Amino acid sequence: MAHITKEQVVAACYMGRRVFAGELEIKVAAETLHNSYGINLASAHDFINDYRHLMNGNVFHRAMSAGAMRHFMSSILDTHGIDAISNAVKALRAHIDYWEGHCKTNAIKMRKVADEFQQVCESQSTEDGYRWAFERGVEKSLSDSQAKRPFISKRPSGIKE
Repeated sequence: MAHITKEQVVAACYMGRRVFAGELEIKVAAETLHNSYGINLASAHDFINDYRHLMNGNVFHRAMSAGAMRHFMSSILDTHGIDAISNAVKALRAHIDYWEGHCKTNAIKMRKVADEFQQVCESQSTEDGYRWAFERGVEKSLSDSQAKRPFISKRPSGIKE
């Protein structure tokens, strides 16, 4: 299997989100990932379906790297909030159970991802949870392009530096 780049993971997650929202048909999204990002067509379908399973809290059987999963989970949390990430953790834990049973292996890195986001679910109403959410928001904001954050480039009148 070819190495999936971070750019491909970001694009696959974005397409999965758009398909889940009903903005795109899965066939169009998968073809876009294949034609524009060089992702194998079957892998593109897998990424998109995995996003849906994460959102619905259902087990999925196709493999994904821990790094890609962390991106998907972060995106789900940032876009859909704590209820959605709770479903995603449930789906990820079911996937880990399936994968370990099917492949006779230990999914240690995936468990770390699941544990990280489980902590977010459990600490959502604590000071640590709010701090974590704030820091994630700052990281996301800093990673956005200038075009995505017009509120930063224009200061409201009356505000001094």
